[in-house]
Amino acid sequence: MLETIREYGLEQLTESGEVAALRDAHLAWAVTFAERTSPTVHGPGSAPWLRLLDVDHDNLRAALAWALERKNAEAALRLGGALRDFWYLRGHNAEGRRWLEAGLAIGADAPAAVRARALLGVGWLANF
Repeated sequence: MLETIREYGLEQLTESGEVAALRDAHLAWAVTFAERTSPTVHGPGSAPWLRLLDVDHDNLRAALAWALERKNAEAALRLGGALRDFWYLRGHNAEGRRWLEAGLAIGADAPAAVRARALLGVGWLANF
């Protein structure tokens, strides 16, 4: 039933021409969410934050895919950089590395600090 509702909603958005704007807003939410939760995934209070990231992992993947599709390297690298520790702690090392490498492949012009965090993430995840 939920899939049918999702398909209907996407149809309506497509007809209204608002898909890109909605997906851009979703991407902005995902970047903010990941950057806000990133420092909380270590330590004694991390379990609820990790569960929250687990629940939204598919949403975060969708946002990453959209960022790459739109060639929005800065958003893809910020999001991926913020998810590095989550991916490591949950054993998604190869997946995280693929997302970060894809962002780096299109992100030569991304800000140096954003690229540096993504490069650190690729190295970190490749190591494990």
